[in-house]
Amino acid sequence: MPDTGYREECRVSKQALYMRQGETRESLQQARILDGDVILAAQAILQLKSFDEVIVITTNLKHISLFESKEICIVDW
Repeated sequence: MPDTGYREECRVSKQALYMRQGETRESLQQARILDGDVILAAQAILQLKSFDEVIVITTNLKHISLFESKEICIVDW
């Protein structure tokens, strides 16, 4: 059986990221391309419980860089 606690934590983090960007979930869902980046950013935030800094390495900086912070570093591959 999958860890539903982790799944719920990801869902809550994803929802918080939508709100952090000042958008409603519905308006961001219209731009489906952001969904993967929002999920990746939520996973990076969850990793901050175990690490002081999380580095996300990607070939597409356009959307994920919206979620860069002091603790989350986005790097071009």
